[in-house]
Amino acid sequence: QAILAQAILIQARTAWLERTAANTRIDASQRTADTLTMAELPGVDQAAAALQRATQDLGAIAVASLEEIAEYLRPPPMLGTVLEAVCILRGVPSDWASARATMGAEGDNGFSEETARAFLQSLADFDKDAVSENQLQELRKITDSPGFTVEAAARVSLVAGPLCAWACVVESYHRSVVQVSSKAS
Repeated sequence: QAILAQAILIQARTAWLERTAANTRIDASQRTADTLTMAELPGVDQAAAALQRATQDLGAIAVASLEEIAEYLRPPPMLGTVLEAVCILRGVPSDWASARATMGAEGDNGFSEETARAFLQSLADFDKDAVSENQLQELRKITDSPGFTVEAAARVSLVAGPLCAWACVVESYHRSVVQVSSKAS
């Protein structure tokens, strides 16, 4: 039964990675606004739909998984970077102590499921249109890094993959909005 459960988990994770990779990242060659034509732009509607899918995927994150991550005294580098991106978007300090507290850690040896649920709900309710230009600039320093991919994040933890996808899609949505606006002007 344990082997079957692992096989199902691996199959679900692989399907999620394939869906997320196909739906959330803009190809690196499409990241430069001045080289795009309107036909190449991911439409704002497409970007909004990708954000909705990424937000739905956040629903698969178990509170227990957040608790495991919040227990790290020092996270793996990719996990720390993913949570930094999430904190930037949420407008909260992006240091590890703040990220841990946001996810539900209470000091060195406590955890609040209520806070963890509130964290996940805050991502589900996130106002994608309220992101400031300063937040986007900080976020792009992370998302433009070649190693910052959903696939790399998912290899680190089950939580990091969906959070990375969500942050990347929010950023892609804003690139789409800005590009469409600048092309329309």
